[in-house]
Amino acid sequence: MCGREDEDGMLCWDAGCFFIFLLFFFVVYVSFDGFVTFSSFVFFGLFPLLGYLFTIGSNLSETELFGISICMTGVMLFILGAIKSQFTTQSWWSSGFEILVFGGITASVSFLIGWLVESIISS
Repeated sequence: MCGREDEDGMLCWDAGCFFIFLLFFFVVYVSFDGFVTFSSFVFFGLFPLLGYLFTIGSNLSETELFGISICMTGVMLFILGAIKSQFTTQSWWSSGFEILVFGGITASVSFLIGWLVESIISS
């Protein structure tokens, strides 16, 4: 038994038992949430790369490939937001637009930081 009863009949947990409970909680629940988050990241993160993958051997310019990647990213961000609406009270189009806007801003800032770092390193 992990705990003991006090004089009032209440169950008191030993420190070791509480640690085992926390460990179980982490392994079962937190690990599963982390796995779901990682899987979603990989799944949705692959779509911007598909434009490059499916056009191997074509004579599209880098600008055209980048445009295709941006469009695919926008579509997937909207779809991700629409899926998110199943777990919130927002409408699907509102949630999709919200994720599209915030994800687009985040992607733009990330791109600009990468461009800035590359220009500092190469000069």
